[in-house]
Amino acid sequence: LELVTGKPAILSEPEPTNIIHWVQQRLTQGNIEGVVDAQLHGAYNVNGVWKVAEIALKCTTQASVQRPTMGDVVAQLHECVELEESRTRDFNSGGSSNSAFGMELRMPTVATGPVVL
Repeated sequence: LELVTGKPAILSEPEPTNIIHWVQQRLTQGNIEGVVDAQLHGAYNVNGVWKVAEIALKCTTQASVQRPTMGDVVAQLHECVELEESRTRDFNSGGSSNSAFGMELRMPTVATGPVVL
């Protein structure tokens, strides 16, 4: 949520507020633009950002059984990266892979199988 919003985990204005609560309030109202870091100036795939925010919120649920596995998180974030890459391909002639975040979007490869110790 800090990456999407560009804000710290605890917001201090107008009063101390947890970023989770702050984001939930805005998304409940359908206000993704009010959540995304203003420095992106609207240069992002709205569906991808919605998905990232929803994934992040799912990861913050109190009951661990309701949280997605890291394998699920990685798979869903890969989809978000693909949406953003598709957006940048549509807007960039010459095929630059740079996103609105000013960096090449690449997700690390993470093993999703059981851990063997």
